[in-house]
Amino acid sequence: MLPSAHELQYFREVCITLNFSRAADRLGISQPTLSAAMKRLEQTIGTDLFVRSKSGVSLTRPGQHLANHLKQMLNLWSSIQMETLASSESVQGSFVIGCHASVAQFALPEVIKTLMQQHPLLELHLHHALSRKILQGLMDKSIDIAIVVNPIQHDDLILQKLYDDTVGFWKTRQDRIQAQNPILIADTELLQTRDLLQKFEKQYHTSYRLISSTNLDVIAQLTASGCGWGILPGSVVHTHSKMNLQPMSNMPTYHDEIYLAYRPEMRQIKAIQILTQALRKKLQTV
Repeated sequence: MLPSAHELQYFREVCITLNFSRAADRLGISQPTLSAAMKRLEQTIGTDLFVRSKSGVSLTRPGQHLANHLKQMLNLWSSIQMETLASSESVQGSFVIGCHASVAQFALPEVIKTLMQQHPLLELHLHHALSRKILQGLMDKSIDIAIVVNPIQHDDLILQKLYDDTVGFWKTRQDRIQAQNPILIADTELLQTRDLLQKFEKQYHTSYRLISSTNLDVIAQLTASGCGWGILPGSVVHTHSKMNLQPMSNMPTYHDEIYLAYRPEMRQIKAIQILTQALRKKLQTV
């Protein structure tokens, strides 16, 4: 019996993290599901692949041997899968779409709803992370197609611009935050946020208090409740238009360019062609 592609992909994450809990989080599955998959893989191979301890796991010699050949195995499987799908005229197959969670809320609901209704053989999975991690997923073939922000041009990727966005400072219409030592709400993991915070300090020569969150939708909610001034992309504010947030004038802004990204071999697959057409139709008019 051969191991499944999912089991090998799960094994790769465990090799990277050496921790079942962190690997499960990165994969978006439960730890028991991951543990069961790794047990099946060990049974298929016929030997232990891990030494388990309270602090995590380490690879056995057979586990390390499998890890050394893993990239070649997954690349071969991916090539076979893509060539097989490319030979079909039907819109079918299972694909992973990668993008930031807030971009997904803005860009995907209508597109995915229509595609799933029209193509019963199509299966889609969403993976959410920062753009730099999404791009890495494209390169290692754990992600098939992505929407990314400000990507660096890469010879092994097709990049098609979708729309422009602006990250800036937002407030409620009934804003009562003091200009001196204001409360700012932001995701400090984003490069855009760090740039704007530096520009704010230089422009206004004032200190600020910070509420940090890695969820832009939470930042929008906190801003709308009057907790402080939020640093947000315009697309996120558009998604939450009922909050009646307004941009702050005379404040620094950051220009974003949002791109569709996928590997060249994917463009021969009917499902990817349909998906890229649908995303461009919706987003290039934004």
